[in-house]
Formats: sequence, C-alpha cells, structure tokens
Amino acid sequence: MEGTLKFVLHILAIFSPVLCFGEQPVPLIAWSNTRSFANKPRISAGKLVTREELGTNYMSSILQTQPQNIFLFVFDELSIDDITKYSNAYSADGQGGALSNLKKAMTESLSNLVLPSVEPGDLESDLSSKVTGAVIDLKDPTLEGVTLDPTKTNLVVTRFSVSSGDSKEKAFNEADKLIASMIRGQKTHYTAILTANHKSVLKPQSDDRLTVGRHLLQAPAAEPFFGSYIGKDPDCSIYMTANAFTLTVGPKSSKPKPVTLPTTGWLFSNSSCDIEEIKGKQYLVVKFEMELKTNPQGLNDFKMSLVFNSTVSTVAASHSYFWSVTSASFVEFAVDDGQLIRYDVQTGITDTPQDFSFHCTDSVFTLTQADKGTASAQLAITELQVQPTGVKTVKDVPQFGTANDCVGFFTEGIWMGLFTGLILLLILSFGVGMISNLRVMDKFDDPKGKTITVNVAAE
Repeated sequence: MEGTLKFVLHILAIFSPVLCFGEQPVPLIAWSNTRSFANKPRISAGKLVTREELGTNYMSSILQTQPQNIFLFVFDELSIDDITKYSNAYSADGQGGALSNLKKAMTESLSNLVLPSVEPGDLESDLSSKVTGAVIDLKDPTLEGVTLDPTKTNLVVTRFSVSSGDSKEKAFNEADKLIASMIRGQKTHYTAILTANHKSVLKPQSDDRLTVGRHLLQAPAAEPFFGSYIGKDPDCSIYMTANAFTLTVGPKSSKPKPVTLPTTGWLFSNSSCDIEEIKGKQYLVVKFEMELKTNPQGLNDFKMSLVFNSTVSTVAASHSYFWSVTSASFVEFAVDDGQLIRYDVQTGITDTPQDFSFHCTDSVFTLTQADKGTASAQLAITELQVQPTGVKTVKDVPQFGTANDCVGFFTEGIWMGLFTGLILLLILSFGVGMISNLRVMDKFDDPKGKTITVNVAAE
C-alpha cells in the first residue's frame, strides 16, 4: 500500500506542471540600485519559473536589503513580445522606442533581472506579507502627497491598463514616463518590479505583418490563412496559419507553372479528434481536413488532409509529450478529364513537444503520386505555423505555444565556422610538420681531436 502511494505521488509530481499551469506565463522585469539580482541562476530558453522558484531564488534576495522602497508595476496584460516590439529592440542604434526610460533604467542599474516566463500569481500579496513598512496601492501613478518611512521597507503598487486604449504603443509610452517619474527622485535603496496579470494576445490581422524593403506600385497584401478546429477537449484542438499556398504540378524538367491557392474560403468541417489504441498505447489522433469552397485556377477540386499523432516519448530520462505528422497525410485533386489523382504528402514537420507549435518560413511539402510512387508535385507554404494539441484561447483568439522552428543543424554560420576552422587547422598542421622535420647536426669538432671529415656521400 505504501509503495502504491509513493508511486501515485511521484506521478503527480511529474505531471503537476501540466495540470496546474492553465494560464499563460507572464514576463517579469526588475532592476535595482543595489546588487540584489547579481549572480542569479541563468534561465534556459523556454523554462517556466514557478511561484516557488521566484520567491526562493529571486524575491528573497530583494528583502535582504533593508530599508528600501519596492515599486511593483502591474500591467493588465503584457508579453515579452510587447517589450521587444515597442522598445525597438532589433534596431542597432535604437534608444528604446516607447520604452526608452525602461531601457535607460535597466542600463544604469547596478543589477537587473529579466524572466520571460513566470507563473502568474499574486506577487503583491507575497511581498506585502514580508515588508516591514507601509503597503500603498496608488490609484494615480504619482508619489505626490505620499510619505514613505525611510527606516523601513515599503511597498508601492501601481497598476497600468494598456489593453483598453486605441493605441497600445501610446499606452506603453505613457506608462514608461510615469514609471520614470516615480523612480527618478529616489535617494534611498529601491527595487522596481514590472510584471502583468495576464499574457497579452496579439490578434492576427492582415495589415499587421512585418514587411521588409520598398515596393513600387505595391498591391494590397493578401489576407493570410487562418484555420482552426476546436474540439471538446482543449488538447483536441488545432490551429494553423500561413501567408501563401503555391502548388506546382509536374516534374521540374518540364518547368510547370505554379498555381497560387487562395488563403480564404476553406472548410474544416470534416476535421476530427479521436483517441486510438495502437500496440497497447493510447494515441491522440487529430485529423485536420482543408477543403476549398471555390475551385482554384487550373483545378476542379482540391482537398488536403493532415493527420497528427500525439505520442509519449522518453527523452533524457524524463517523460514528455510529443506530436508529429503521420504518413497518412495526403493531398488529392481532380484534373480536367475528371480523373482523381491522389498524392501522399511528406511535410518535413519534425517531432514537436506537445505545448509547442511548429513554424517554418518557407515550407515545401513533397507530393508523391500514390499509384506511381514518384514525386511529381510540390506545395510551398509561406510562414507556416501549426499546432494540433495544447492550443489555448484567450478572448476567443487561439494562441500558439513556443515555436519549434525548422532550422537545419548545419546553418550558414556553422558552415562558415567549420570552413574557417578547417583552414586554420591546415595551417597549423603545416607548421607542426615543418617544425617536426627540423634536423640538427649530429657531429661536432673536438679541438683536442682530429678534424672531422665529412664525405660527400654521407647524409
């Protein structure tokens, strides 16, 4: 009985993150004029910091510096993508964009902390129970008329709403200025913490995409593809987006003309989700079928069906859920004479963790004719992103998990490094070979002996 109880507790400990983390993680940014965040453990990419880890590894070090003022800035919604977008992070000479004061404060602080994914929780209650001074919840983001005891640790909480306004960038800019005005006059030790109640959701829009370069007489951008199937179980849902579909039928030698498929007008009514048992194991099988309402140019009928399996794999002695595309995926359409031709599809989508999505900028599906076994068509998909399980919705908008990009192992940078290293290795080998072939004299003159005579034939 005791062994069974231990086994159950062990299983619950393993799967507790999956069962508890229903809400999307939020970012947490902190800075201080003390060294509270110096020498903190590094966070690996994709790691979720739990509330217990946040309190033990990070928040406890703040309270070691006393007295001080702790400023907690709570946004109604925020994501690390918001900070990247509105701080102009990818500009080499950027000054921080709408969050210029935040960037300046992080740069000038003695220590700072950036946690991209933190489990949502009531951080205000956790801190208020441990401070020795006053806990002030500001209705207006200003310290005018507020007295803080300089001999105690005080907590000041300020809330910002960025989701209700017309311009999110303007809301972030105003919040950035108010935060700077509150911190600027501090003469004692202080710590500022910026977080949110919920993770923000960027609703996909056709005109909200990154465009690079200039285009003369640019035509209006086509509306992107959005496909979804929401099952009764949250794990039984699929979400897929793309910017363009291009179908090329025929061998490359004949230089076939590609056909651009529309991104709107698709039906997903035949999609389904079932649990199947194969070889004693249960598999979550999600079938996503896409069918056009209107026929594309050059085709009488078009239909694509993708079948996903969610399996359980063992990686590095830990159990993790993975999903993959099965070989049952296929594309079928009819040519002008009415003959139905079926093509099996090789998508190239790699095994992906359950809560992750697959993303590929330029994805090419190879279409192999089922009865001939020869690849004679290609379906190119631009900006493909798909997730067949673990899709969460916020405000009725599906959300992708962390993206698993289709980046090959040998990238351009790796090839450049290998090639450069090979050249340096050849130069080193040549130098070592030259040094190893140096020879010194093995005969020397003795002033008290005979003069050495070296024959011409001697080596």
